[in-house]
Amino acid sequence: MRFLLCLLLVLSPTFALGSEALPSWAVVPSQEGLAAKSPEGADAWVLLQRTEFSYSGGGEYLKRQYRLVRVITERGKGEAAFALVGFGGKTGKVKKLLGWNLRPDGELVKLDSEDVISLHGDREASFTTRVVTAAQLSRVIPGSLVAFESVEVVHLPQGPADLLFPMEEHPVRRWELMAGISSSWFQSGQAAKVKLDTRHFSPWITQVSATPDSVVASDLPAIPKGEPLHPNDINALPLVSVAFLDAEARTGPSLASWDDYAKWVQRSYQVKFQPVRLMRDAEPHPGGPLASILAWMNRELLYRQVYLTPERGWIPESSEEVIRRRYGDCKDLSACFSGAAIAAGYEPHPALARISEGKMEADPPVNPYLFNHVITAIRLKESLGLPAEVETARGRFLLVDPTSRMTPFGLLPPGHRLGRVMICLDEGAQWVDIPARAIQAQALDIALKGRLDPAGTFEGEVQISERGDAASLRGTAKFGGPDDLKDRIIRLLGLNVTADLAVVSVKNVELLEVPLEVCAKVRIPLSLTRSGGEYVLRQTGFPGLPPSFPREGPARLYPLESLSDLHWRLQLELEFSVPMQLLCNARQIDTPFRTASWSAKVVGQHLSAVFSQQRRDVSYGHSQKEEGLRSARKDRNQLNEMLEDAISLK
Repeated sequence: MRFLLCLLLVLSPTFALGSEALPSWAVVPSQEGLAAKSPEGADAWVLLQRTEFSYSGGGEYLKRQYRLVRVITERGKGEAAFALVGFGGKTGKVKKLLGWNLRPDGELVKLDSEDVISLHGDREASFTTRVVTAAQLSRVIPGSLVAFESVEVVHLPQGPADLLFPMEEHPVRRWELMAGISSSWFQSGQAAKVKLDTRHFSPWITQVSATPDSVVASDLPAIPKGEPLHPNDINALPLVSVAFLDAEARTGPSLASWDDYAKWVQRSYQVKFQPVRLMRDAEPHPGGPLASILAWMNRELLYRQVYLTPERGWIPESSEEVIRRRYGDCKDLSACFSGAAIAAGYEPHPALARISEGKMEADPPVNPYLFNHVITAIRLKESLGLPAEVETARGRFLLVDPTSRMTPFGLLPPGHRLGRVMICLDEGAQWVDIPARAIQAQALDIALKGRLDPAGTFEGEVQISERGDAASLRGTAKFGGPDDLKDRIIRLLGLNVTADLAVVSVKNVELLEVPLEVCAKVRIPLSLTRSGGEYVLRQTGFPGLPPSFPREGPARLYPLESLSDLHWRLQLELEFSVPMQLLCNARQIDTPFRTASWSAKVVGQHLSAVFSQQRRDVSYGHSQKEEGLRSARKDRNQLNEMLEDAISLK
């Protein structure tokens, strides 16, 4: 024991140097972390990640973070950086940001004001008040103990709530969350309460204790790497929802229940639904007034995020303002569609969704930041006979996503598949599961026709029929240039740099109800090559293989999931320079992941063949991972064998 204390003093001599030492909250975790063996293979080890929330009323809370990391390898030096993301204005302000780097030679490097910068965190096609405050500690090396301490004042328009994900890139020795009211920690307030909700902790984290106002966990593994085909992290990894329920709050929504929150959203949006008449500008549509409105919006409006105030991240512009500006985000376009629908005699409501980044679960905690999208629900007095209609306990609604410019009226884009939406009504929340029939079908039909010369060069044409935006051809043709479309087709067909492709025609770009038709001339050198006593045809137009799953290595940690409704069909009509024979005339596979078939025949020098594949949705939970891995390996092997047989001739 005496030897251990001496070793700690050698490694961390500044622990006893008063103001020159690491902060007091980091001393014990540092000592314990240095004395313990680091997790195998870790580049860094988070010895402590503590977050404290203190609610002060009126929708505002104080957020403190304490972070201590032991850097182990060169790759772990990224922990020298620390970032806070805010929305600017009145929604948040960084009050304090401190940092320490205790090097293994005993030198202590502190964060200087010059090492802290604030920058806009916008992405392409957006301009917002989003601000990233970033800090970079200097001279961090393997063996350094890196500590950060921050304080933020947060006041969000959607209410005092947050989402935290305990697991991260590196393993975490101790993770703590503590929440309280005002400055009196862990004392119940009269009008405000803390509500914590934990999800997906099992089987990732086994050492955890929770109270109504705290969560403490130990020995958290790092987020797995190199494990393909897994659910989105929000549906798979541990998650903690934090919300403050304030009965006396005069602004913002109540987070006591989804009904309360939905009523607030309905009120906030309804005032923005100003009746606007587009019919004088919109062409008549066989689908009726709503279809005509949507078609006009697709032609005249652009999707853009422009938030000059933080509140705009959650509150839409009025329908009139969207038309004046000719752009908007999902909230704005929904408001515009709703205003025009009101003028046409319909009753619209906002519907909150989560798309493309996981899905809303069956019983989510009341936290508005789980949603990432807004669409429109039109109340119907009688059915219009459209696939995106849903029957609920509160009536029939038609779901419309005004942001999708490649989806026919009456359908929803693929991002909503298997999803749930919350329709916000005056009487509360109406949850709806998106029916499968409501989703636009995604299909590719590729036809390759031409001749192969004695050197194995293919010359001919390719015709592609795309239903929906299955390979992003329609979207590229509509919003990109000719070179963008050419590059997209080259990637789709799997051509290399030696191939030449020239687009001849593009049809039905604006006719969303019918497939997009593309025709191109193509020349592919070495499309047919000799391998021993056989010939091998290049896999032009075939789908790629799914990811592989090595049999060696650590056990899989993620559950396994593969979701797709894409139908792929490839037809070949090839003329060879000499007679050929097939090694495989027909083959079929049927696995949990897909059904696929191959049939071919050769008459003299002419090959006619068809490959068809329909992928399936499949999910294996934690208790079924091994079964899922076996099934995935078998699926890949069978598809690989089929494709190898399909392209082999003699």
